[in-house]
Amino acid sequence: MSVRRFLGSMRRRIQALGPYRAIGRRLFGAIDIHEASTAEMVAILARVHPGSLQPARSSSAGVTNLVACRRGKAIGLVQLVRFADEAPPFHGHWLFSLHVLPACRGLGVGEALSRQVMKISRGEGAADLSLLVHDDNLAARDHAVIDENINRVAGQ
Repeated sequence: MSVRRFLGSMRRRIQALGPYRAIGRRLFGAIDIHEASTAEMVAILARVHPGSLQPARSSSAGVTNLVACRRGKAIGLVQLVRFADEAPPFHGHWLFSLHVLPACRGLGVGEALSRQVMKISRGEGAADLSLLVHDDNLAARDHAVIDENINRVAGQ
């Protein structure tokens, strides 16, 4: 195992600890969430998925891209995607592409982004919000912000 892989594994284990999360959230400070610029989206995706050429979903009437910033630096990204009811298998409001920089995980960034998507969806009168989670994404499956207005759909 390489040193980098070992250190990443140790960081993830520490970030999963309750005391790290509780203390880290208090010390981390305020998070600003706003609509993402293309440059912010590219910066986040390049840091979360280095070497990936996966383009971000374009901004359109059905997509809202939100970015979380701390001290002016983009640290997280999420997309609210709206599908027409005639577009099976997806329909309604969906939370897509939640990304948080590895060093900022466990500090409430993903939760804050998810709650903002829920707030926007409720404001638009959505009856529910769906979340597609890959089966192997244990962090998302175990720590997803779930309330009475979000459905979690596993698969893919």
